[in-house]
Amino acid sequence: MNLFFLIINLLALGIYMRFKKGTIKGFLNNGVALGDIVFLVVIIPLFSFLNYALFYIIGMCFSLTIHIVVKKMKLDERETVPLAGYLSLFLIIILVLSNVLCISLYDNKIFL
Repeated sequence: MNLFFLIINLLALGIYMRFKKGTIKGFLNNGVALGDIVFLVVIIPLFSFLNYALFYIIGMCFSLTIHIVVKKMKLDERETVPLAGYLSLFLIIILVLSNVLCISLYDNKIFL
């Protein structure tokens, strides 16, 4: 189910890129990097469906927020977002919190 959720999101992103840029040719270069996709696939077994969907959505917001702060502080001049890096930082935070609070990420109880 998590993989299906990810595929639907990537398809939606591909359709958006098709309409925005007129082509889907540079999807892996301009839209999302292959490493980001691999990271999102590799962490699928860590979560139940509900927790994976929440991790994905909140992790994207977390990544955007961190990237905006980093850009404002001029710590990184790149125009691209290192999504897998920011999501891995978010994953570390979630794993530490789940261990401290004794919350299982495998069942459908919400981790937040």
